Amino acid sequence: MDEKQAEAFSEAIQEVQDAQLRELATKTDLRELEYRMTIRLGGIMIAGFSGLAVLMKWH
Repeated sequence: MDEKQAEAFSEAIQEVQDAQLRELATKTDLRELEYRMTIRLGGIMIAGFSGLAVLMKWH
């Protein structure tokens, strides 16, 4: 492999590694996701219990 090919290969590898690093989730990203999911689950549970209470009251 000559020097030009080696440089091109090195640049290609670097671009792939940079792309992979941009897609990694940090601990902060995961904590934020956990928080959003907790809030969403709480909302779903409140809606479910409210709907159940309404159905039980009408019955």
